[in-house]
Amino acid sequence: MAKVKVGKINDVQEGKGKVLFINGKEIALFKLNGEFFAMDNTCPHQGGSLGDGSVNGDIVTCPLHGWEFNVKTSTCLLLEHIKLDSYKVEVSGEDVFIDV
Repeated sequence: MAKVKVGKINDVQEGKGKVLFINGKEIALFKLNGEFFAMDNTCPHQGGSLGDGSVNGDIVTCPLHGWEFNVKTSTCLLLEHIKLDSYKVEVSGEDVFIDV
């Protein structure tokens, strides 16, 4: 794994997601209460972009068919055996890094 700088803390709005493309991976970065979380962006149901989904608390809803995932654990609420890959996020000063 390599630590990759993905931007500044103000690049992601509070309570929203942002889609990133890092080393050939599509990753959704979320900011909740000033804390950052990252997971695979692609919903396993039909490929919806979770980074473009609506966020309510710590739950993101896929914009295509409504599958919900816990942003903090990357676990699907509908089918708890489905867990997306998640990535460690670090903040240093104003910079945000993800281990990919």
